[in-house]
Order: sequence, then C-alpha cells, then structure tokens
Amino acid sequence: MSNTIIQVGSESLELRIPNGALVTGKRGGLPKVVQDVHALAAERLETPIEFPALRRALTPDDHLCIVVHEDTNGIAPIMQAVLEHVQRAGVLMEQVTVMVQPRRVGVELAWPKLMPASVAGFQIVEHSRDEKAMAYLASTKAGRRIYLNRLIVDADQLIIVGNVRFDAIFGITTGMAEVFPAFSDAPTYEELTRLKHAYSTGVERTFPIWKEAEEVGWLIGLPFVVAVAEGPNGTVSDIFAGTAAEVKQQSDSWLKEHNVVHLPYQVDLVIGTLASPACGPGGGSCLPCVQSGTSGWCDCHSLNSIGGVASRSRHRLRI
Repeated sequence: MSNTIIQVGSESLELRIPNGALVTGKRGGLPKVVQDVHALAAERLETPIEFPALRRALTPDDHLCIVVHEDTNGIAPIMQAVLEHVQRAGVLMEQVTVMVQPRRVGVELAWPKLMPASVAGFQIVEHSRDEKAMAYLASTKAGRRIYLNRLIVDADQLIIVGNVRFDAIFGITTGMAEVFPAFSDAPTYEELTRLKHAYSTGVERTFPIWKEAEEVGWLIGLPFVVAVAEGPNGTVSDIFAGTAAEVKQQSDSWLKEHNVVHLPYQVDLVIGTLASPACGPGGGSCLPCVQSGTSGWCDCHSLNSIGGVASRSRHRLRI
C-alpha cells in the first residue's frame, strides 16, 4: 500500500492505494488569465467570428434582448462592453431588455450595480414560464411547436451572453444552449431536461438536442453569441463572439484543450476533487468528466484532480 494525498477544496485527503494501482492522467496546459476583461470583450465585439462588428448589424430603432447567464465569470465588465457597443449603433438603453433566469429568493447579484451611469436605463426581466409570458415562434421540421419568452421572440436582435462549460444535456453550454429549452414553456423544458440521463451517460454521447436548439436559432434569426471561457477562481481565460455555430466550435476546442483529462484505458473507479467552491455547495453543478475513463466525463474549470481505482491487477488508478 502507498499513501497518496489529494487536495479537496482548502483541505487534503489521504488515500491508501495498492502498489501499482495509481496512474496519472494527462491534460492540457492551464488556461491563461485575462487581466483586462472589458478591453478583450470590446475587441471581440468589433472582430467577431464569421460576423461583422455587432454594431454594424444594428439600427437605432432596434429593440434588443440580451439573454444573460448571470453565473459567469467577469459578467460585469463583459456586460458593460456589450452595452457600450450597442450604444455606438445608436440604440438607446431604454430599448434594451436583459433576460435572465429566475433568481433565487433573497439573492441579489452585484453586476447591474457595477454598470456605469453611461449605460443606465436598460431593463432586467426574470424569465417566467407562465403562458402569458410565452409567444409562439414557429414549428421545427420534426413538428415541435416552439414557444419562447415573448421578449425574445419580439426582439429585433437577440444577443446571448454566457459561459463555456460542459453540460449533461448539451455536451457543452454556449450560444443556443443558453436559450433553448431554458427560456421555453414548461412542458418543453421538463421534457428536454430529462434527456441528460439518456445521453450524457451513453457510449456515444451524441447530444441530439443540439440539432433542435440550432434549428430554433435559425427560426429566431441570427443570434449573436458572446461566450466566456472561464479560468480558475473567478477569472476569465478567453472570450469568443460571433455566430452560434462558430462560437460553439471555438468553445468545444478550448474545453477539450484545457478541461479534459486524458486517460489510457477504462478503470473501475474515478475520483475527482474540486480545488475551489466555484461549483456551489457540494459541487452540485459539476459533472464527472473523463475521456477513455469510466462512464462519466467532467466539466468543471475548478477541477483539481481526477482519476480511477481498479479492483483488478490489469487496471490502475488515475489522478
């Protein structure tokens, strides 16, 4: 037996492991940390992927809906850059609606208070799945009638601001994964969020919901996506902006480079620990993520170590 110490948050855990049962997984280099998030966001909005500068696609009469994933690193300077950018197109802040998921009772997020007076006047609306808040968009090729929040359907331009993370339903969350089914009606949301058990644990992990989400994006028009690649301890590593498809491709490449642990063969037990409380109490929003490991795979940017224990001599532990 040999003793191995792994970090669990701010504490350590000592494991007794049979000799020869431990093997180290390999992952890409640690992501960089952006020092000036506002400046990078402003640059990405001017030079997006497969899209002109966002302001060139807007007119002063446009009404905008910005869907925001508030639990995103660097959200305050990024939102400031987005609002300043659309102002340059002549869009008044009174014509901008920021759409967010319902906040937990008693939780008040700080980012709106950090906005400068120059971008004051936009409206923040929490999504409701009440029928009165829904509007019919169109039907998909498969025949599903798509209902989304009325403010999204009625907007002249949809802008999506969110993070880049692995996800049990979509594989990765970015772009239309932030909108559908999150801002759809209750029956659609409940049906599609049950799919994670069928697709995230299967051998193929094809995540077919992406095809439907992308089709909804085409029915909406041409959403503009801002996706934040998050670094450790609340930092930002990169920002991708542009069309949904191109941003998804960039996001997927970034995640695989920095957040995937590669292991040579399948083992009997995977152990993962969190280096920070970024995933919330108990790490509830973190998925176990391993390629060529057990039947799980993992997403968290604050993941500290991950590995597997084998009960048979031909297998080894990976941390």
